[in-house]
Amino acid sequence: LMVTNAIGSQTLPDYNTLLHIGDNTMYGHLLNGQTDEFRISKGIARWTSNFTPPTAEYDSSMLSSYNKRYRIINT
Repeated sequence: LMVTNAIGSQTLPDYNTLLHIGDNTMYGHLLNGQTDEFRISKGIARWTSNFTPPTAEYDSSMLSSYNKRYRIINT
């Protein structure tokens, strides 16, 4: 899901809200399935053209450390 992108010196909007993965609280839709991996990248273009989905899970060399906060909700 791409919320927005920019090329050049454009300013991106501030989406300072909770990130919901697997649900849409506005419409009450929940994920009926499982999520194995998801990735959030900030400040780096991971794929710029001809994207091919990875065939294996990310290993530790693909990870970076950053401040993160998760709230797990059991439904």
